[in-house]
Amino acid sequence: MKVLIEIQDNKAEFILELLNSFSFVKATALNSEDRVKLSKEERKAIEKGLQALAEGRVLSDSQVMEETRARYPNFISSFN
Repeated sequence: MKVLIEIQDNKAEFILELLNSFSFVKATALNSEDRVKLSKEERKAIEKGLQALAEGRVLSDSQVMEETRARYPNFISSFN
C-alpha cells in the first residue's frame, strides 16, 4: 500500500527516519512537483471515506474478509 502524507518541512527528516526504522516500511520524500493529481471524483471518494471514518462507520479486516468470503465463496477461498 502506498500512502501520501504532508509533513511540515522542519519535521519531515525526523518522520522519514522514524518510518524507515521499521523493516516493513520504505519511505521516500517527494518534491512538490511529484504531488499526486486527483480528479474531482477521487477527491469526493476520499472525503466520503474520511467522513465515514470520522463517524465510526468502519469495518475491521476480518469483517471485510468474512463478508467477502460469504459473497464470493469460490473466489476468496484461495486467499486463506
